[in-house]
Amino acid sequence: LKHRMTTKKVIKQGAGPFPQHNSKVTIHCKARVGEKIIWDTEQEDNGAFTFTLGVSEVVPGWEREFPKMKVGEECILEVPPNEAYGITGFPAWGIGPNAKITYHIKFLKVE
Repeated sequence: LKHRMTTKKVIKQGAGPFPQHNSKVTIHCKARVGEKIIWDTEQEDNGAFTFTLGVSEVVPGWEREFPKMKVGEECILEVPPNEAYGITGFPAWGIGPNAKITYHIKFLKVE
């Protein structure tokens, strides 16, 4: 795959702290492949998703961008295949090979 970088469009600036390695990050997230919504935490997952930053629990595009985000930020991340699920995709979630994923993220808290 041609190497592309994740891009970010800030909708609302955050005012809280930046997360550190091993921080627990909690977000609202809506993920799309094209026009198809593949994940919406406001409809599932008890309204939020929490992960540990820096331990490969999330796609590489998130690992690269979240350390530069502040709590309270709302943004759109466009994650190319090489920083998402690559040539295999993630069929269980309906993500095909070489899919670019668009995430609408609201950064709720860090612990």
